Amino acid sequence: MNIILKDSVIKDIKNTAKFTVDGCACGDFAYQLDTNLWITIYRSCRKSSGTPDNKLWHIHEVEFYDDVKFSYYERDGVKYVDQVEGYGNKLDNYRLNTEQEMDIMYHLKKITKEQWRNEYRNED
Repeated sequence: MNIILKDSVIKDIKNTAKFTVDGCACGDFAYQLDTNLWITIYRSCRKSSGTPDNKLWHIHEVEFYDDVKFSYYERDGVKYVDQVEGYGNKLDNYRLNTEQEMDIMYHLKKITKEQWRNEYRNED
């Protein structure tokens, strides 16, 4: 099933887009589209076998799940997402509109470059 998101959803994704991190660039981005429909995107670091040899980090393709569980931490009375603890069932029959997926991926690469700088090794 090819999904086309409303412009307001794309805007909200861009405004709230953050990856969980555990000290390196590896992490998850998850966004709930509906009660039982989430998009997730994984980012791996240079130490991961999922990252091409010439890259310092790599953003993987969009995947769909029926549920995503998070762990949280609290600081000064504010609750923050810490890590993705688990995924429900992977939904292989869903696909995001190609243009929208490219737009989201471009934004995720942009915010990753702001935090982790270069995408490729030996890049100035």
